[in-house]
Amino acid sequence: MAIQGAARTHAVSGMRACETGTDGGVYTLRTAVGGVEVIVGPGEVLALAGAGSRTALTAAAAAERIGDVAFDGLSMSRAAELRRRVIGTTTTDHRLVPSLTVLGNVALPLELDGWNRGAAREAAHEALGLVDLAHRADLFPDDLSAARRRAVALARGVVGGRLLVLSDEPLDVLHVTLLRRLAANGSAVLARTTALVRPTWADRLVVVPAAHL
Repeated sequence: MAIQGAARTHAVSGMRACETGTDGGVYTLRTAVGGVEVIVGPGEVLALAGAGSRTALTAAAAAERIGDVAFDGLSMSRAAELRRRVIGTTTTDHRLVPSLTVLGNVALPLELDGWNRGAAREAAHEALGLVDLAHRADLFPDDLSAARRRAVALARGVVGGRLLVLSDEPLDVLHVTLLRRLAANGSAVLARTTALVRPTWADRLVVVPAAHL
């Protein structure tokens, strides 16, 4: 599943999201957190700050529709399965499987999701390229430095071409470089930050006040 061209806009607002068609076939997911609408388009990195920023990420992860993929009305297990395929989450928690190669670790989520082994490994190789580790694909986690293990974990979190990528406080160059590369490949990226001015890695900054539920 992939965003086709730049004619799709993903938006998150409120605690739930719905799809609204607009001119030109552009689809927008809208809701509101703390009275602020958050809209992020494919190819964009949007930074979220403020007391409601974490809630906005949660709302995005629970959107009823992302692109052409609808979750509303599905069983919980089927919706969870589809969400895993279209939503990526960057994390530096590098609890990798020591007996698997770097490539095997990154491909593992896709293989567990039913992907053909060859297709999963091809996607894993592409994800490793985003963190400049494709040339280390045949090594094992214990052969890598801690920084490179974190890079493998980042690749594992976004493997498979995600429509929407969620990131909580990217702090290092590797992390923000990955977000920019994902956006360049057509993903919509929402990244939480503690900064109250636009970070250099973001296209825009939205300050989200706390939601009153």
